[in-house]
Amino acid sequence: CNAHTFSLKNMCQCQTFCSKDAPAHLSARINHAELTVIFASAQHLPTLLALRSRIPRVKMIVSIDDLPEEPKRILTSW
Repeated sequence: CNAHTFSLKNMCQCQTFCSKDAPAHLSARINHAELTVIFASAQHLPTLLALRSRIPRVKMIVSIDDLPEEPKRILTSW
């Protein structure tokens, strides 16, 4: 599947989550890429949710991991 065919953008953020300046770097990269949907592992959801006021274009964050019922309910309502 060619991402350009569907006007999709992607970026890998593995190292950004590990750096001490992660929030600033991560929000800048997400904004620069003009992302509206982010796919992330469950361990990165708290970081992304904490950035929500700094990443206004993002409309949806999709967990690639299964979530327990209570966090799933809270996140779905967000």
